Amino acid sequence: MHRLLFIREFLRHWREVGSITPSSDHLNTGIAELVSLPHTQLGIELGAGLGGTTKELLIRLPPGARLYAFEINPAFSKVLRNFNNTQLNVICDDVLSMLSYMKPCSADYVASGIPLATLSLPAREKLLHLIFEVLKPGGVYVQFQYSLMSRNYIEKIFDKVETQFIPLNIPPAFIFIVKKR
Repeated sequence: MHRLLFIREFLRHWREVGSITPSSDHLNTGIAELVSLPHTQLGIELGAGLGGTTKELLIRLPPGARLYAFEINPAFSKVLRNFNNTQLNVICDDVLSMLSYMKPCSADYVASGIPLATLSLPAREKLLHLIFEVLKPGGVYVQFQYSLMSRNYIEKIFDKVETQFIPLNIPPAFIFIVKKR
């Protein structure tokens, strides 16, 4: 049922959804393992979709910590709200408004599936600056994409970008990992 919802929403809003199929378990687990830190107090997920990565992040979230999941699509946000997890705060709003919901330098990590290549240049630059701004020093930013092109965008804002390739996803994906100094 959720796969059909995902495909329908992709056909309606392809620039926002970014892929015709949800992320694989391999990609979801890979992202969650990269940002799972025992001292996490606040995690942020951008473009949570149907919650595959969200579930993995919540499994690894320490007691008392919070996860803010941004999802602009109302149908996807409704699915996320049905998780009924007290550590999860689903925000159905544009990620560019994230500072309305949190303070600068407050997040231990940002995990993002926002399709950077489909954003306008000003929106992409603003988003990357916002991610930098909300991260604590030492915070981790993980971005998955379907092309290496996005690495160049991230390198303009962050130092040293590491890359992992996840072939077991449709389409295959790249994960970019950075740590804020």
